[in-house]
Amino acid sequence: MNGILAVDKPKGWTSHDVVARVRRWSGQRRVGHAGTLDPMATGVLLVCLGEATRMSDDLMRGVKWYLARIRFGVRTDTDDATGQAVEHRPVGFRITDLEGALRGQVGNIRQVPPAFAAIKQHGRPVYKAARAGEVVELAPRSVTVYTIALLSLNDAQTEVAAGDSLIHSADLLISCSKGTYIRSIARDVGETLGCGGHLSGLRRLASGSITTANCAGIPTLEEAVAAGGSAALLFHLLPLDLAVSDRPACMLGEALEALVRTGRPVSVPVTPPIPDLRVYGASGELAAMAAPVGGHLYHPQRVFAPAGVG
Repeated sequence: MNGILAVDKPKGWTSHDVVARVRRWSGQRRVGHAGTLDPMATGVLLVCLGEATRMSDDLMRGVKWYLARIRFGVRTDTDDATGQAVEHRPVGFRITDLEGALRGQVGNIRQVPPAFAAIKQHGRPVYKAARAGEVVELAPRSVTVYTIALLSLNDAQTEVAAGDSLIHSADLLISCSKGTYIRSIARDVGETLGCGGHLSGLRRLASGSITTANCAGIPTLEEAVAAGGSAALLFHLLPLDLAVSDRPACMLGEALEALVRTGRPVSVPVTPPIPDLRVYGASGELAAMAAPVGGHLYHPQRVFAPAGVG
């Protein structure tokens, strides 16, 4: 079974929980995910089956869209609502201050990940060190935040004349690159405003071209598998080449396809050279991703098993 299963991850589930459930439903071991969602978050989680597990890096490259809520006045050790409150501060900033703080988070920025994160330091997930009470110091990383739109303010009591406001939380629409921590945005916006803050809600609306409209919920999938067995998942699978749908493509006849599937270079009349070319076989299936090695000669970099294999 090869393909991408777009799951609407429920709140309280880890990404690993979803992978484990899909592995059980499908009866196969080659199952992974592209882009972790924290247990508190919901929304688009891309689960890769079979040959699609080799597409996870391509899938993670896509722009992510999130609906996020920042709660002001409270800092937590995890930078989200699942953690322990470590500080309470009074809230009293202007809306224009909030808008300025959000603008400061847009662009190519250097962002410090949360102490409770799945990234590894010295070969160990940093959240394990944080849970053990160890001091975690993480270097800032380069990420790109494309847009932040302020959608609404909650529990706002505004003094129009003075321009001051008491804003308990704000809802945001955020688009960003892979590796961006929305928890860190919430934390840093709160620090800029001087009142502190944390992420109190998060929903991933899209990952690349795949949105919540393409997703199936856990109850829907559970019911389908109970009625039709693992084969019922095929109805929900997206094709693995969706991960590279933005790359140029060519189609080969049976003879050249056979060469590609055995890892041998083939001549493809593509000008100018394409660094990452989708190569399809005579049946219309993605056979390989190939790179130029000189002239019109392309060498397969990743060869994919035909349908029904792997």
